[in-house]
Amino acid sequence: QAQKIPDADFRGLLGALASQALMGLGMHQDPSGKGVMVDLEGSKFVIDLIGVVEDKTKGNLSEEEAAELKQLQSELQNRFVQIAQLVAAQAQGGAPTDTPEATPTIIDPTA
Repeated sequence: QAQKIPDADFRGLLGALASQALMGLGMHQDPSGKGVMVDLEGSKFVIDLIGVVEDKTKGNLSEEEAAELKQLQSELQNRFVQIAQLVAAQAQGGAPTDTPEATPTIIDPTA
């Protein structure tokens, strides 16, 4: 049975952008299976694009859409900070091991 493609609407746009940002924040393992791929620059770019969407759609969104956009942006920014801190700690040789996110090695393809 084929998967149904979501509607091409505002929620679908946000979902596509969020998915792209999350992929860059280590939501997928690298092909070797030894860690997760992290692309902080790419994720920051997508999070910034979500900010552009917020600015350009101000006044044209329903209250629900505006709230979803604001929540998504906040959650992605928080996740970005967490992952950036883990990358920095790993680069210094001291990545914490008490958090589930820190268990796999972080592989930064831009490093």
